[in-house]
Amino acid sequence: MIMKKSCIVLAVITGVLLAAPPAWSASPLDKDWPCVQRKIPTLSAGVVWSGPPLEPVITEWRNHPDVAQLVPKLVSRRTSLEDATKLISDYAASAGADKLTLMTMVFAGVFSEINILRSDIIRAIERFTLNQRRRADDIRTTRAELGPLMVKADKTPAEQTRATELEEQLKWQVRIHEDRENSLGYICETPVILEQRAFSIGRDIQNVMN
Repeated sequence: MIMKKSCIVLAVITGVLLAAPPAWSASPLDKDWPCVQRKIPTLSAGVVWSGPPLEPVITEWRNHPDVAQLVPKLVSRRTSLEDATKLISDYAASAGADKLTLMTMVFAGVFSEINILRSDIIRAIERFTLNQRRRADDIRTTRAELGPLMVKADKTPAEQTRATELEEQLKWQVRIHEDRENSLGYICETPVILEQRAFSIGRDIQNVMN
C-alpha cells in the first residue's frame, strides 16, 4: 500500500512537470528566449528620445563630474521616478547657459547605462533558459532511474535505499525547477521596466529643456 501511494505521488509530481509545456519555450523564433515580451536586445534612442542628437555627447558624459554623478542616480531603480523628476528639474535649474548641452549629456548617459543594464539582463534571461533545460533534463534522468525501482516488488536493501534517495532527489529537483519558473514573470518584466524608465526620464529631460 505504501509503495502504491509513493508511486502515485511520484507520477503526479513528475507527470505534471514534464507533460506541461515549459515556460521557457514561449518564443518559437528564439529557443533561448522564454518571455512573452518581444526580445529587443538593444534599445534605439529614437524610441525613447526626440531631443537633440546624442552622438556628439554619448561618450562625453563621464568626463563631466556633475553629470557622471547624476546619471547613476537616475538609472537606479532605487530612485523613484518622482525623485528622478525632481533631480532632473534641480539639475536643469542649476545648469545655466549650458543647459541644452548638459541635459542632452545627462540623457546620453542614462540611455547608455540603461542599454548596458538591459543587455546584461537579457543575457541573464537566456542563461536562465539554458539552466532550466538542464534542470528538466536532470529531472528526466532521475525519473528514468527511479521508475523501474518504484515498480519492482522484490527490491534488495540497496535498491530500496537507492529508491529512497532518488525520490528525495526528485522532489528537490522539481521544487527548484518550479521555484525558478515562478520567478520568470518578474525577470521577463525587467527589460520592459527599464525601457519605460528610459522613456520617462527622457520625457522629463526634454520638458526642462523647452
